[in-house]
Amino acid sequence: NIFNPSYPDPGINGATAPSNQYLWSDALVLPAANRISLGVDRTVSKNGRLSASYTRGWGVGLLRGRNLNAPVAGVRPNPSFANTVELASGASSRSQAVSMNYSLVRMDMKRMFFTLNYTWSKSDTNTTGAFSIPASGDNLESEWGPTGGDIRHRVGASFNMAPITNVSVGINFRGLSGMPFNITTGRDDNADGLASDRPVGVSRNSARGAAQLDLGGRVSY
Repeated sequence: NIFNPSYPDPGINGATAPSNQYLWSDALVLPAANRISLGVDRTVSKNGRLSASYTRGWGVGLLRGRNLNAPVAGVRPNPSFANTVELASGASSRSQAVSMNYSLVRMDMKRMFFTLNYTWSKSDTNTTGAFSIPASGDNLESEWGPTGGDIRHRVGASFNMAPITNVSVGINFRGLSGMPFNITTGRDDNADGLASDRPVGVSRNSARGAAQLDLGGRVSY
């Protein structure tokens, strides 16, 4: 970390801070992941099949970082290091998902194959990984928010047919709702050397990007 860097060369006037220190506790408890799934699959017509499933998961003792050398009134308790990050457990996660899939196969109709699927899911956590430091001190409750891969809605469809001998045609569609991202102030407001500070009242990964739509086609001989 270089404080008050010059531009475009950051090393002319800036001051390089001491390096971080990382600690691993011998008493560290490994995280645990739990998962429950229920599903049903049924033939709804001579050529059609419908399936649905529900999944619920939760994680306990997930790894995260605890800063033992956070600045107090702008001064490090131990000036020999920047952040002293202790690997700790105690974070959590929770998720659930509902999926539905329909397929139709008609070999007697030019080998037609059609599938349609939809998934709704929600996944939250209060850690972004081992050694990651909460933006709001050591308050894990303020870190609850969507995971990086929390895409609420997914839809997909596929259509394939052989209109003439030795020729096959396929069309694929995929749609995703927006992925979450973090809103930060763009500054190191608490002087801990990390630009992860969020505006007051803004939770982690509270914003969403644009939806994605993909359409593809294939013709093969």
